[in-house]
Amino acid sequence: MYAFRLSTPTTLAVGLAMCLGLAGPSVGDDNTKPSDTQVNPKAVSLIPAYDVLAISPDGKFMAATDGSLHLYDLANGRELARLGWPSKSWCRHIAFSPDGRRIVSAHDGNIIGEPDLYVYLWEISPEKKLRRVAELLARNREATDFFTDVYQASFSPDSQTVVAGSAGEAIYLWDCRTAKERLRLHGGVAAAFTPDGRSLLAVSHDGLIRCFDASSGNAVAPPKDFVRSDYIFTEGVAFAPNGDRVAVWDDHQVLLLDARSGQRVCRLTRSGRVTLSADGRYLIISGRSGVGFFNAVTGAELGWRQGGNGEFGRAGIALIRDHEILLWMEHEKELKMKIQPP
Repeated sequence: MYAFRLSTPTTLAVGLAMCLGLAGPSVGDDNTKPSDTQVNPKAVSLIPAYDVLAISPDGKFMAATDGSLHLYDLANGRELARLGWPSKSWCRHIAFSPDGRRIVSAHDGNIIGEPDLYVYLWEISPEKKLRRVAELLARNREATDFFTDVYQASFSPDSQTVVAGSAGEAIYLWDCRTAKERLRLHGGVAAAFTPDGRSLLAVSHDGLIRCFDASSGNAVAPPKDFVRSDYIFTEGVAFAPNGDRVAVWDDHQVLLLDARSGQRVCRLTRSGRVTLSADGRYLIISGRSGVGFFNAVTGAELGWRQGGNGEFGRAGIALIRDHEILLWMEHEKELKMKIQPP
C-alpha cells in the first residue's frame, strides 16, 4: 500500500481504493460520500507540489514542471536538476521514455501571435542532469484548428520516436536520435503507440478512436461491427500503457473506451484530470471535489476521497508499475511521501 500526508493542518491520506477497502455507489452517481478510512504514514521525504509530473519507469525519479523542468530523486526528495525553456509557454504534459533516458514535454503557448503548441525533447545524463535536446515543434494556431485543450506527447516502446497530436488533428512523429520529423499524418488531437510499437491510437476532437500504421501512417479500418454511439468535445485524453483502454474527458464527463473496438466501456459523470494504470485495470479522476477510484474494466466505482476543505484545486497524479505507486499533489501545498511495503 502507498499513502501520503500533506504538510497542512488537514491530513489527507490517499491510497488505491481497493487497498483501503473503500466502497462507492454505482457508476455515474455524483453524490459519493468520502470514506472514513484513514492511514497514518510517517513522512520520509518532502517535495514541493506540482500539477504536471511524471515518474520514471524504474520508479526512482520524478519529473515535474512549473516555470522550469525539475528532476527529483524519490528516495530522498532531493532536486537533482532544473532547466527552463526558451519560449513563453506553460508546460501541460510531460512523459519519460521507456528507457528512462529522455523526457518529452508539451506546452501551451498562451500568447497571442505566438505558437500555440510547443514540444520539447530533453535528455537525462548518467549524472542525472537535464539537457534540452531540441524544440521539436512550435506550431501556430490555424483557422481549421479545433478549440481543444489537449497538450500531449509520448514515446514509442523502443524510446526512439516521439509522437504528439495537435488542435488541427495533425499527428507528428520525430526521430529521437536526429530530432527530425519522421512522419506526419491527420487524425487526432492526441496519439500514442500501442505496446508492440506497430500502431498508433489517435483520438479525434469529438472523441473518435482511430488506428494507424506507425511506419506508413496509413489508417487501419475499424472493426466491421463498429457502430459509433458517443461524441464528446475532447479536452483531455489518457491512454493505458497496455493499450487496452482510452479515457476521453471534458468539463462534465469522462468516457472510458475500449481501444481495440472503440466502443464505450462506461461513462462517468465526473470532471477532472484522468490517469489510467499501466495494466488498464484502474482509472483515477482528480478534480476539485476530490479523487475518485474506478475499475477500468467494468467502470464500477471503488471509492472516493474528498479534500479537507472540499476542493483540491489543480492536482497531479502519476502511476508506475501498474497501480503500485500513486502520487497526489495539491496545488500550492507540499506532499510528504511514505512508501509502505505491501
